[in-house]
Amino acid sequence: MYFNKLEIETTLSRNEIIDKLNQLTFTSKLPYFKFNFTDKLFYGKISNDSFIISSVVKGKNSFVPIIIGEIINEGSTKIVLKMRLHYGNIILISFLTSFILFTEYQNFDLARLIFLFAILGMTIYNYKVECKKVKKIFYENFGINKVITNH
Repeated sequence: MYFNKLEIETTLSRNEIIDKLNQLTFTSKLPYFKFNFTDKLFYGKISNDSFIISSVVKGKNSFVPIIIGEIINEGSTKIVLKMRLHYGNIILISFLTSFILFTEYQNFDLARLIFLFAILGMTIYNYKVECKKVKKIFYENFGINKVITNH
């Protein structure tokens, strides 16, 4: 389930993209308590033609997207990014929605519905803000030739 998709054409080769991703991404095993990512913007796994990364969280922010990327080399080099919320957030929002709707079914209360829509709106808004930050990082660092799709 992906909520955002970005396909960009770049002037860089596949190897240059992998090198740049390695410069920006902490790929070692994550430490349990000490998060010292002073020079890295992402953490995750990078392979020859794909990657799964997430932004480094600064402060209390659970809305950073999980980024599944693919590098396609057909004439020109393309990077396809698919972004989604973390599964924990999706489960929490689903549980909260189900609980509020179940209680609404038994006893109607407008305040609970307003609370539900406020939580859902805040989640969508914060997720979109974080996706824009990721897109900006990719635009600035990967020699974008043109944007093919942007959802």
